[in-house]
Amino acid sequence: MKIHGKLVVLLDQDGPLADFDQAFWDLCQGLGFEMDIETLACPGRKRFMSDNLVNPRERAIARSYVDSGHNRWFKNLPVTNGAEKGVRELLDRDDIDLWVCTKPLEVNDRCRDDKGIWMAEHFPELVDRMIIAPNKGLVKGHVLLDDAPKLAWMPYAEWEPVVFPLPFNGENSDWAGLRTWTWGDPIDELLW
Repeated sequence: MKIHGKLVVLLDQDGPLADFDQAFWDLCQGLGFEMDIETLACPGRKRFMSDNLVNPRERAIARSYVDSGHNRWFKNLPVTNGAEKGVRELLDRDDIDLWVCTKPLEVNDRCRDDKGIWMAEHFPELVDRMIIAPNKGLVKGHVLLDDAPKLAWMPYAEWEPVVFPLPFNGENSDWAGLRTWTWGDPIDELLW
């Protein structure tokens, strides 16, 4: 069912729009922390970048940058390559109603505000189209583009999950077998 004749497309913020993993990689490289992967694109990369840190103490330090609100982590993330052009193309489509649907990191007391500040800086046209939801399965839509849609959301969801491909979410992951789509792919492949 279309809403006002349009398909509702939900975009996850961290991954498809904000390059969380690149920021974490750069942080760890800058601090000289040892990782068990050689590059960000390694196929053996784990879901949470902090799990790739060898030293538990360094893992805790790096994780504190994300978890602590005083670091303003979510406000300072870089934009994912291709996202600006891709969002413009999605917004230009008359058959798409585009929304951002993001899950807050509750341990970070500034996460929600910082995600909004980030959105206002990088995608101001989507600020009033931002939904912060701990369970994205409760948000109505046709498609959710997410790098790690939680399997627990699926029983509630009306949307179809489409995976934004990253090294951790391919073959042998919880998301293997789900449809994938990335910036630069034809938009019609995202829709169905």
